[in-house]
Amino acid sequence: MNNMKFINRAREIISIIISYGFRDIISITPILKIIKNPIDKINIKHNGIDLRKYSRGERIRMACEDLGTTFIKLGQILSNRNDILPRDIIDELSKLQNHVKPFDEKEAINIIETDLGKKIDEIFETFDVKPKASASISQVHTGVLKNGEKVAVKVKRPNIEENILMDIEVITWLSNIIEKYNEEFVLMQPQKLITAFKAQLLQELDFNFEKNNTLKFARYFKNNKNIKIAKIYEEYSTKSILTMEYIEGIKISDISPDDEKYDRKKLVSIGIDSVLEQIFMLGFFHADPHPGNLMALENNVLCFLDFGMIGFIPPNSKEAFSSIIMSISSGDYLELSKAILDLCYHAEIKNMDEFNMAIFVLVSKYVDMPLDNINIEDVFNELIYIIREFRLTLPSNIMLLIKSLIVLEGVARNLDKDVKLIEHIKPFAFKYVREQMKPNNLFKQFKKLFYDYTGILKELPTDIGDLLTVIKKGGMKIQLEHRKLESLSNTLDALADRLSYSIVLASLIMASALIITSNIPPLFHGTSVIGMVGFGVSAIMGFIMIISRFIKKYIKKK
Repeated sequence: MNNMKFINRAREIISIIISYGFRDIISITPILKIIKNPIDKINIKHNGIDLRKYSRGERIRMACEDLGTTFIKLGQILSNRNDILPRDIIDELSKLQNHVKPFDEKEAINIIETDLGKKIDEIFETFDVKPKASASISQVHTGVLKNGEKVAVKVKRPNIEENILMDIEVITWLSNIIEKYNEEFVLMQPQKLITAFKAQLLQELDFNFEKNNTLKFARYFKNNKNIKIAKIYEEYSTKSILTMEYIEGIKISDISPDDEKYDRKKLVSIGIDSVLEQIFMLGFFHADPHPGNLMALENNVLCFLDFGMIGFIPPNSKEAFSSIIMSISSGDYLELSKAILDLCYHAEIKNMDEFNMAIFVLVSKYVDMPLDNINIEDVFNELIYIIREFRLTLPSNIMLLIKSLIVLEGVARNLDKDVKLIEHIKPFAFKYVREQMKPNNLFKQFKKLFYDYTGILKELPTDIGDLLTVIKKGGMKIQLEHRKLESLSNTLDALADRLSYSIVLASLIMASALIITSNIPPLFHGTSVIGMVGFGVSAIMGFIMIISRFIKKYIKKK
């Protein structure tokens, strides 16, 4: 990377940060030394604007807009992170828009012809050189292919990738310096944020990512008559160009209450259920369901547009998220605490009792409330406040999920004021949990457990040998302090019993499965009786283990 370009861009960024009244952020660092003419006082005016009229959040938003594409994108991503930023800043960052002036149409044509290796008139019957829409990364032209099909062509801005990578390098450099001098800044885990931001932005810059996402969603919803995904023309798409079917419809937010052509309640139900199906069944979801990306077509068909921003939710996160929904519904605050901790990055919480009490207060507020009175935004905002209060951090994909659901609920409410997202989420969460309890999924879990324990048992002789060697050489010193030792001994005995029981149970399940697959006689309707008995005994043992755990927990609470 050109060092002089880097220095000049760094100076420009720092000057704009200072000019919007944020000198205090960098005044404790050596950064000001690279500015030729450092500003001694916070500006009262910038570009003719009196900054005293604006709040901190507004000035941050204005600075991002001044700094260009990379910072607008960074602000939009940070607007999803109300677990680390205060509400006033989040609200302002949410207002950041991508609308910028289009670039020259000759450059757009040149990019299309260079990437596709053909002249425009060889590809299109007609091509509208005037862009239909323009954003910070690309602009969209319309055209008609030689086969008569109308298409929308997204073209990436020239040199945008180089400029963004330069800005990310500067942001990384600045954050590394600020992190050394500002303890509060460290709590935001800036390097994790920048890494996630860079990965997301590079995905958006590669139109193959959006193309592949669109094709995945189209395959999944191909038999769903209520959902439409635009057709992708792969032969006319590259890393810098995306050609797709032109969708004739109306933005879902533009449907008036008097328009009898569309059933607003039905469209809302289709939209919510399809997004929840993406989350709980697919494991990846459209992460930007704002009104501009949702179109209503004839016969109440809903069309999703722009798959450049996708969220992923792995099975463990899906399980924890389902637990959160069910815990709120059932009022189980301890299960809710556990689910939150399972999701969060965190060090050890010293004041665990206070954390549990905060969760208890939250749950108590909603446990007796009918589902149709609960807003998902209120619940998640209160949860996120607790998470921030106890210095926990949610993974970016979970924050993206939460933000998507909040946006979805807002869009849905504009069409149907009576809709409650949590009413839709609860059955999906329960369905996911039921799926996990099916025999084949339980078998997979027991199989994994069996292999895990087998690995531990295989390594046990070596570990014991290493331990004895250390003891023989006098390299181990043990200091014992008698403090509730009997209680500790009882706990260890109980743990050992449960471990042995689990190993026996897992072994019995594996053995029964092998017997059934090997068709060992005697057989009953083609199935090994011994294997069936083995599974029956396993089910009884598993049931006894679960019931005993519940009884012990109940006695402990009493």
